[in-house]
Amino acid sequence: MFFRRLWLCMSLFLLGTLPLSAMMVSFLVIETGLGEGEGRNEFSTLWETSLMDVFFEEGHIVSNAPVMRLPEKPEGEFPPEALKELQDARKGGADFFVLALMDYTDSPAAGSKRPPRTVSLRLFKINPYQFLFEQLFSGTVSASAKEDFLNAKKAVQTIIPYIHDDKDR
Repeated sequence: MFFRRLWLCMSLFLLGTLPLSAMMVSFLVIETGLGEGEGRNEFSTLWETSLMDVFFEEGHIVSNAPVMRLPEKPEGEFPPEALKELQDARKGGADFFVLALMDYTDSPAAGSKRPPRTVSLRLFKINPYQFLFEQLFSGTVSASAKEDFLNAKKAVQTIIPYIHDDKDR
């Protein structure tokens, strides 16, 4: 009986001493191709929520910057307009930065229910800075908002292996 208790206590002690570390991931959604008078697009909110949900469910610490709107799709790997957000994420201790570019240019509908023409998810390691991965999705609309949300979550899940691979290095 004594040895069982001792074994149980030792096992619990060893489990408690295992290092637990969660990666911190920061997000920024950038909308392009929307007019100044248009309010926040519901698809941008949907993708932002999907990003937060997927990474939180994977056990990561998540943070996000306010949605940014640019008049046109930025050239290059990382838009200069978003550098402040990247620096803030670095100061806050984030390990990774996810940039979601929502391009509404030439999108067929109008208003807050206007789907993006494309969504580009870009993953960056913050320290040292390194571009890791990009995935491009077409902005399709499903039969329901719930289905749109689930589709966005599936798309966001494509990033997860790149964070786990980098963590193992």
